Amino acid sequence: QPGVNAQEYADYQLMLPSKTEQQQIGMTLRSLDDLITLHQRKYDKLVVFKKSMLEKMFPKDGESVPEIRFAGFTDPWEQRKLGELEKDATLYMGRGRVISAKDMSNT
Repeated sequence: QPGVNAQEYADYQLMLPSKTEQQQIGMTLRSLDDLITLHQRKYDKLVVFKKSMLEKMFPKDGESVPEIRFAGFTDPWEQRKLGELEKDATLYMGRGRVISAKDMSNT
């Protein structure tokens, strides 16, 4: 490169592991790269699987039963108004307290 003089760097001292240790470090890093790639592929497949399951676990438009159900659940899904789900001034939707009544608007 222009402006770089090899003589300027000739006296620099570097700490380096032996050739064998450098190779071992390289193999370890390659193994980690391979493991990361493997897990990334697994993750990508799980994202696709999750999307597919979400599509099957909720009823399609005009239907009241999803394609896939958990064991023991057979009742059709019901369409309700948001206000009907309110109980004790708190909206309950399966996961516990979700929205307080005072936070809900009339619309």
